[in-house]
Amino acid sequence: MAGVHAAQTMNANDKGSLVNRTKCAGEHLKNDLKTGLKVGLVSTLTAGAGMAAYHSPAACVKVTGKAGQGVATIGKWLGKLNLGKTFAKAANNLEKFGGKIMEKAPKYGKFAVLAGIGVLAMSAFTRIAKKQGYNEGKIDQKYEDNAKIEKMTGSIVV
Repeated sequence: MAGVHAAQTMNANDKGSLVNRTKCAGEHLKNDLKTGLKVGLVSTLTAGAGMAAYHSPAACVKVTGKAGQGVATIGKWLGKLNLGKTFAKAANNLEKFGGKIMEKAPKYGKFAVLAGIGVLAMSAFTRIAKKQGYNEGKIDQKYEDNAKIEKMTGSIVV
């Protein structure tokens, strides 16, 4: 993906002079490279965490059991709050769900941890993609504005 925005910018008619288009292409290239580094880092960390989880199922069972215990504790704590019948029922169901997680941890512990790692990775990739798109828009807007100024004044904005 790196370089695609830079090439598109150099061919864009709405970016003004060659100097302005070159600066815009450079900013896009820098944004693309930063995004590539972030994606590489998240991919590496995800792969490492996945391999660690895959090769130590006992630790996965322990982590899943602790997560279930935490969910049950939250349910128990919410059940102590006096916020109505419906809320108390939901808190009770949450406590039961935590118990089920603890009960199923030996069987599904590794899968649960790997799924959790996958969810975290997808969340990180989504955040990176949103930031990339936001920065692309900011860069384009800046250099389109510079092109309008160049057109109005008849001189190159440096």
